[in-house]
Amino acid sequence: MLSKVDYTQTGFTLPIERDNVIGYASVNVEFYTEEEGLDFTGNYIVYLLHPSRGSMQFTLEPDVENKWVIDNDGTINPFPIEQDILDEISQAIELRRQSAGASAILSKN
Repeated sequence: MLSKVDYTQTGFTLPIERDNVIGYASVNVEFYTEEEGLDFTGNYIVYLLHPSRGSMQFTLEPDVENKWVIDNDGTINPFPIEQDILDEISQAIELRRQSAGASAILSKN
């Protein structure tokens, strides 16, 4: 009998507040298909409802120092995202990863 695989805990929502306006970041693990099901690419897809600029979507990937950076795919984001917001999202990712412990589904490797 096959065991149930539950991916519902791989994403989360984080409130983002600036100037008394609360938006949010929806942070989701990016998966790809492989022979035995889905596997983590190492990246996170983020939908950001920026408190003053509206909707933005981007992918965060680990750089060579294992810091989370925007994957621009060679394009320039016309609306740069403030570093402090990226830091908040990155810290939340790391906290989730740490709380997941040795869970292979959330590891970068």
